[in-house]
Amino acid sequence: MKKFAGKLIPFSLALLLPQLSFAAAPFFPGVSNVVQAAIAAHDVAGAVTVVVAKDKIVHLEASGFADLAAKKPMQPDSLFWIASMTKPVTATAILLLQDEGKLNVNDSVAKYIPEFAALKTPAGQPQTSPSRNCSRTLPPSATSAMPMRSRRTRSPN
Repeated sequence: MKKFAGKLIPFSLALLLPQLSFAAAPFFPGVSNVVQAAIAAHDVAGAVTVVVAKDKIVHLEASGFADLAAKKPMQPDSLFWIASMTKPVTATAILLLQDEGKLNVNDSVAKYIPEFAALKTPAGQPQTSPSRNCSRTLPPSATSAMPMRSRRTRSPN
């Protein structure tokens, strides 16, 4: 698997790099502001942000440093390690499926994966509505149709 993954990333970059020269100047100030704040807080040394709409790049910006010690600026084609991408890639795939009408994020997982129908909570109770458990992490617009549970308050001990 590592052999394949090692070949896939350079191949993907080879497909993307020609498009970089046709990218529009950054015009998403919100994206730039978030990245600049992360750099100022020393959360990251640098970043490359890309926003793609259908078949064209509408925002491309390199910020900060690719090599902090050498003060080498980040470039749009800088190569760097990206780890833990399973969740964002999976989330993107799920949202694309929803856009195509093949999936609804408010449905129970058991609708698509029947083996989840017997899922129980740690207390041994049947899990009746898994979609409610993640409603607090979604933006309000995505959860407007989802019933909200009452929020419990904890005492500040």
